[in-house]
Amino acid sequence: MTKDELRAAAPQSAAFVDAMREVFGPDIRVLRIVEGNVNIDKRPEWMKSVPRCTVPAAETQLGTLLRALQRGERLTVAQALTQYGCYALSQRMGDLKRMGWPVLTSTITTNSGKRVAEYRMEAN
Repeated sequence: MTKDELRAAAPQSAAFVDAMREVFGPDIRVLRIVEGNVNIDKRPEWMKSVPRCTVPAAETQLGTLLRALQRGERLTVAQALTQYGCYALSQRMGDLKRMGWPVLTSTITTNSGKRVAEYRMEAN
């Protein structure tokens, strides 16, 4: 089956998915179809249970915070503000979670007795 024949198949139908499997193999998973562009998952079957994460651009605040978490840093609002100039850490951590990153939140008590959120990533 050619690419033109694939495009001719109805994208939202089971016939289209069957045609994709015929071309790419039975383990293919069609992730989404947007305006004729097909996003397919060519990963092995055992990896398909692992969610894909959107990677923010390195020069953005999200990218900087993500790299810090990946290095094993634990971030509080005060640390994020002083080290990375981030005024809205909880919102940025929410953004990373929505992008698929496994950001963990815990509550810690500071030396002054205040309870604050601390964000980290589990080490692999």
